[in-house]
Amino acid sequence: MQLGRVGRVLFQTAAIALASSTLAQAAILVQYNAAGASSTAGSEPAFLNATGASDANITPTTLTRGTGLDTAGLGNGFSADFWEPTNTTLADAVTAGDYFQWGFTVNSGFEADITSFDATLRRSATNGPSTFYLLYSFDDFATPGATAVTFQYLGRSSGTAGTTTPFQWMTTDTPGQDAGNRISTQDLSTISALQDIDGGTTVTFRLYAHGTGTGGATSNTVALGRNPAVDAGNGQAGAQINGDIVAIPEPTFVSLGGVAMLGMLARRRRA
Repeated sequence: MQLGRVGRVLFQTAAIALASSTLAQAAILVQYNAAGASSTAGSEPAFLNATGASDANITPTTLTRGTGLDTAGLGNGFSADFWEPTNTTLADAVTAGDYFQWGFTVNSGFEADITSFDATLRRSATNGPSTFYLLYSFDDFATPGATAVTFQYLGRSSGTAGTTTPFQWMTTDTPGQDAGNRISTQDLSTISALQDIDGGTTVTFRLYAHGTGTGGATSNTVALGRNPAVDAGNGQAGAQINGDIVAIPEPTFVSLGGVAMLGMLARRRRA
């Protein structure tokens, strides 16, 4: 059977189309929600499981606190205290173990692209941790992770709320933010290491934080979640990674698709 140049091009096009078919695009990959978390000391959650909104084609890990932190009770919030008050750099926070951690494994037969990070944060006081770093690792931080994004969150529960503009709490000391606020979506789509993540690969995230080193106390807290609108399901939860999941077809599946295309072309030539 002679297909010629046109037939070969069509065959290659069909194979590529089959290989690049996707199951989901720009979706939630993993999400954690602190709705229902207790404010009673001794009853606060030690960890959070991922919500059902997480993608079915990844296997999430739990959301936990770093080794330098302690549990703190907060209604609808995953809270922690003992953020070292004297920390003023990322290196300080890493040494102290001051972070939240979560992650996921891409299931076999799929490939992941990570596009963005969302979070809802709540600080208890003006001198609490205010500079945040999202780091990622492919070996569970056995070696130092890489920084994905850095941002500030300056909103705090202490004080009286005034009129706020969108995301003002990220740039200005904004009192009265007891319920917590969403940060602006942080773009991760340009980080090449977080694209085309193969099935079987585990990516772990840590959200480190530190303050200014002035006047802080170990009782100052930072929490994920807490925002009532988010806890009710309106928007992202306490921590959320977004992206695309791509199905990688078996070689035999691609071959069968190519054979079917060849058969169609052959029938057209005989017609």
